[in-house]
Amino acid sequence: MKKLLLLLNLLFISILGNAQGPYENDWIRYNQEYYKIKIAQEGIYRIGLSTLTQAGFSAASLDPRKIQLFHNGQEVAIYLEGENDGSFDAADFIEFYGTKNDGSLDTKLYADPLSQPAIEFSIANDTSVYFLTYNPTANGLRLSLVNDNNYSSYTPSDYFIREVYKGGIDVPNWGTYFGYNRGRNQESIEYTESEGWGAVFGNFSAGNYPITFSVPTANIYSSGPDIHVTTTVGGVNNLEHNFTLTYQGNNYADTVYYAQKIGRASCRERV
Repeated sequence: MKKLLLLLNLLFISILGNAQGPYENDWIRYNQEYYKIKIAQEGIYRIGLSTLTQAGFSAASLDPRKIQLFHNGQEVAIYLEGENDGSFDAADFIEFYGTKNDGSLDTKLYADPLSQPAIEFSIANDTSVYFLTYNPTANGLRLSLVNDNNYSSYTPSDYFIREVYKGGIDVPNWGTYFGYNRGRNQESIEYTESEGWGAVFGNFSAGNYPITFSVPTANIYSSGPDIHVTTTVGGVNNLEHNFTLTYQGNNYADTVYYAQKIGRASCRERV
């Protein structure tokens, strides 16, 4: 009932807000058709003419320069091979960079956005939706094609910064396991502190329960800057919680948090 009431409340607010503008759905033109493209994994995606035709998108009879792609209300730049002749031919295709759904929009459901335990996970679904459409009155947003193979004129960098997120805990014979924390107040219409998906859910009270995570960090440049590790832990009862963060035998954090609130900790160390 809590989530249903929240949905109705947001819908009511949205209706009132639309009377004033700007509208959240300004990107939608109701005289156009929109085709859903569901993405559950980050990567570069290619869509050819045959796939579009099978989906009912009549690209062969349209000017490809006017094809548009939208995600979360914003137009996404795409690359469209062979569009300059104004015809979507059999060898032409659409390419774009797509990402799975995360919890970025879910922060609006919390009274305090910092109460969200893991912004990397959506509360509802890990699949994001991209909308493909044809706008007869405007050209679509495009990626620029750059041809530059003069590598000798550039100085290569020794390293680059990579961010790796480890979600879930690896359980033998189960794979990676995620738990959902019910949060501080189940009766609240809002999402409360520590409510959401996390690594593991269980009874860790009155004892020492170490959890070890292995994060893939291949080809580390040993002369680079320190690594930075950040983690978040949420409680599920009204007791005092003690949390420590240890890396390579060194204790970097020893903190106490109360009730179902969130405890955060981080460390930096040279690899």
